[in-house]
Amino acid sequence: MKPLLLLLVSLFTLKSYAAFITWDGDAGDGLWSSPANWTGDLVPGMSDDVVIDNSVVGGSYTISLPPGNTGFTVNTITIAPQTGNGIILLIPASNTASPALSISGNGDALVLHSDATLKNSSGASSGSTLVIVNTFRINNGGRYIHNTARGNASIVSQLSVAEGTEYGELEFDVPGSVQTLSLTGRTYGSLILSSTAHAGPVTYSGNGASTSHIRGDLRIGPGVTFSLGLAANCIIHHDLVQSGSSFFNMQNSTHNNLVRILGNINSEGVITKSGSGQPVLELNGTAEQTIKMNGLLQNATIRINNSEGLRLEMPLTISSHLQFVNGNLFTDDQNLLIFADGATCSGASGNAFVDGPTRKIGDDNFEFPIGTGQIFAPLSISGAGDVSDEFTACYKRQNPQSTPGLGNVITAPVNHISSSEYWELVQNTGSSRKKIRLTASAYSFAKNLQSLLVARFDGSRWQNEGGTNFLQGPAFSPYVTGSVESAGTVAATGAFTIATTESYALNPLPVKLISFSAQLKSPQAAIIQWNLAEACDSTVVFELEKADVNHRFERIQTIAALGRTNQYTTQDFTLSHGLNQYRLKITDEHALVTYSAVASVKYGLHATMLNVVAPALVTTSARLLVATDTEQVVSLLLYDQMGRLVKKQNASLLAGRTMIDLPVKELQKGVYHVSLVNKHGHRSTGSFIRQ
Repeated sequence: MKPLLLLLVSLFTLKSYAAFITWDGDAGDGLWSSPANWTGDLVPGMSDDVVIDNSVVGGSYTISLPPGNTGFTVNTITIAPQTGNGIILLIPASNTASPALSISGNGDALVLHSDATLKNSSGASSGSTLVIVNTFRINNGGRYIHNTARGNASIVSQLSVAEGTEYGELEFDVPGSVQTLSLTGRTYGSLILSSTAHAGPVTYSGNGASTSHIRGDLRIGPGVTFSLGLAANCIIHHDLVQSGSSFFNMQNSTHNNLVRILGNINSEGVITKSGSGQPVLELNGTAEQTIKMNGLLQNATIRINNSEGLRLEMPLTISSHLQFVNGNLFTDDQNLLIFADGATCSGASGNAFVDGPTRKIGDDNFEFPIGTGQIFAPLSISGAGDVSDEFTACYKRQNPQSTPGLGNVITAPVNHISSSEYWELVQNTGSSRKKIRLTASAYSFAKNLQSLLVARFDGSRWQNEGGTNFLQGPAFSPYVTGSVESAGTVAATGAFTIATTESYALNPLPVKLISFSAQLKSPQAAIIQWNLAEACDSTVVFELEKADVNHRFERIQTIAALGRTNQYTTQDFTLSHGLNQYRLKITDEHALVTYSAVASVKYGLHATMLNVVAPALVTTSARLLVATDTEQVVSLLLYDQMGRLVKKQNASLLAGRTMIDLPVKELQKGVYHVSLVNKHGHRSTGSFIRQ
């Protein structure tokens, strides 16, 4: 009898202290209520810790609670599939118990690991269908699907915020057309809103006065409207993803709430508002963010507040207001920022502007908030127009005088134009004439604002459009800042830059480097030359830099300004086989540092280098200066601005430098590109304008 008594005592002890109970599926019916499906052939009870994994049953499988008014209470549940498997625990629509499942344990009472899903499709007519006394932990890769018409507050309120749950998914896919979400003061992982179960449009709404956090993505599926009535912020810590035919209504009431996104926007739907409140969509990440908006942004302010900047991956149209706080918005010709008629912009500054082309539609006076790098250089248009007018503006930080297709031909009373910047303004639609206002920043190197003019390139020369209504900006000694407006309206298409009636010495725009070149003087040496607009102060220092094998420029020579000449020449006798790259560092009398463009010399490998095409503007003949380290014959190819080959001939080169005269009198006017190609495939190019 004693051995039998010991066995009974042991069994009683195990049942009293509730060992872990694991799914083994032996009944073969997939039902929670079948005892044979559990180790020990007992249905889990209120003190049991339930483990659903692949330790006994391999592969993917589904467990379902039984139909009818039958509920179950356990201590804890952990669902932990092996990698590559999926396990689903289902509360079916045929189960009407309230609650269908109660979990009463301490700590992380309900845990969904990666690839685990709890789908709550309860058909209960009232009450709570899932009760979790303590924490509901959805680890990254796990998912809870709320597929019932019953409420969600008692479930959402128990969500864990522990590390590793940031992207745990909570999906609402309710069978009806509306569901109120518990948002105020709540913290989700990833929040997914779907309309699959209803097979029609579904509106999910929420309100409250405390901040809601979505630590992963907010994903709004097709046919879904997500409508906020929050009087508090909604913070999306990762991406906003919208499917087509979805709506994100940021405010349906009177509140001026903030929707803050720290990740990217990828939207095929509509972002809008319906209430009288004024919501703000703020992009406030800590790394560069992207906006891919194939839908619509309506009736709401978008705010840029990210020092790392934002980048458009599709065109973005602002229909209401764009507010800059911090960080640049990067655009390009394919991914434009577009302001609709009546749209406005504010807050642009030296650390917050559009870096790239921007388009404005309509008849409004408008300041394009453009610049590049660290330079804010807005361009403004004003004057009568039409609501269908379209203008595109872009700021270029490069020398217009050496830009192909522009040049430095001027008209009186202009003394000279800028050698550091210009603006492109294109009227895409309409023919309205506008007044143009250009900015003189600290990097325009202007010393006298009152002598500035607006200059417009008319296709052959820079025309004086006058200067008036000067607006003084902050001092940046020894330079001035501000803006200048054209004296009258002008055809708002072409290149624009600031000009001055004064000499370089009085108004430099800046200390001007006209040319910087490097040429093979002999098979052993390169000659480096540069020309200034005029002699500079003797305190100016020139440093010749050369790129090393890691493409880092290092100083190889220091040349002091002579104060009486504008032409300088030096040589480099340390040529390396291959490409030798040089640049000039200029430190002016005010310690302002500028750099030239890079000039290159190819040495060895039978290289050729087209060093000079002179003059830049030609009528009858272009003179080509070519350097090579060996005597050879090359092909000379001439292309028009559309890339069509218009002339081809051979040219014989001597070792060292060769001058070639290229007749162009028979060519049509326009921009042409010259290429020299030797038998080894080495190519050297240059450009000129046929007048």
